[in-house]
Amino acid sequence: MLAANPDSTMTTADSTTLGAAEIARFNERGYHIHPKLFSDKEVAAINAAADRVIAGKHDKGAPPDVTTLRQQPVDLIKIDNTWKADSVLARTVLSPRIGHIAAQLIGAPSIRMWHDQLLDKPPHGGRVVTYHQDWAYWQMIAECGR
Repeated sequence: MLAANPDSTMTTADSTTLGAAEIARFNERGYHIHPKLFSDKEVAAINAAADRVIAGKHDKGAPPDVTTLRQQPVDLIKIDNTWKADSVLARTVLSPRIGHIAAQLIGAPSIRMWHDQLLDKPPHGGRVVTYHQDWAYWQMIAECGR
């Protein structure tokens, strides 16, 4: 049983339990769009934490693994493993709500986070990222089950 987050207005078990139709759609389409999972207060805290990490401020005392900052106004900012740098982002990416959803989608009793990425695209005129799949880079995942 998942516990309710005291800062959230919803209980996690109710908001993260998926039906068979949702899991079937995920298996068919390869993605899942979930209704509101975090409260407005939580989203504001997550956005503020992302802004801090982008600015190079790390409340956990350590930087994230990789930081690619904007060189030109149209560039994407990409930061890997923000959980290492910021306590709010760590609570977010390690949230039982996200884990519960992900585990159901892949049919596993539990799940572990591989890594997180913070992506920040400029609001106007950013570069196009065409539709793609990263599976070719993650083939070692199949080895984990053996």
